[in-house]
Amino acid sequence: MHTTRGIQIAEITVQTHLYHLTGKYCFSLDKLDMLHSHKNKTLATLLAFALGGVGAHRFYLYGTKDGLAWLHVVLFPLSIFAGFVEALVIGLTPDDKWNATHNAGSATQSKSGWPLALLLVCTMGIGAIAVIAAIARTVDYLYTGGAYG
Repeated sequence: MHTTRGIQIAEITVQTHLYHLTGKYCFSLDKLDMLHSHKNKTLATLLAFALGGVGAHRFYLYGTKDGLAWLHVVLFPLSIFAGFVEALVIGLTPDDKWNATHNAGSATQSKSGWPLALLLVCTMGIGAIAVIAAIARTVDYLYTGGAYG
C-alpha cells in the first residue's frame, strides 16, 4: 500500500496485470519487468530438437532480438548440429536452475517428466546417427572422391 494525496491505493497482482482497486490498469516500468510469461523446458527442448537449425528455441526463450537466434537462421545447414547439442543442454538443465533463469517472475514452475526424458533419448540417438553419417560421408568424399554416394 502507498499513499497518494492522503488516499491509500492498494496494488494487487493478478497473474499478468496490475490493477488499482478502482479497476483501472496500472503499469509502472519498475514493476513491469517482474511480469514474465512461463517458459516450458520441455517445449524449449522440443523446439531445439525439431527446429533447432533455424533457432526456434532461442526465439521462444529470448524473442526476436536475440542475435544467436538469427545466427542459427543464417548458418542453417551447420546449425542443425548445434540444435541437437542445445536440446541436450536445455533438457539436462536442472529444474531449479531453469526456473531461476527463465521463470523468475512467473507464478508457475517447470517440472520435468517422462516426455522430456524420452525427448532426450531421441535427441541423443538421432544426433549420434547424424554425426556418424557426417563422418562416413566425409571419409567417403576424402578417400574415394565421393564415388560411393
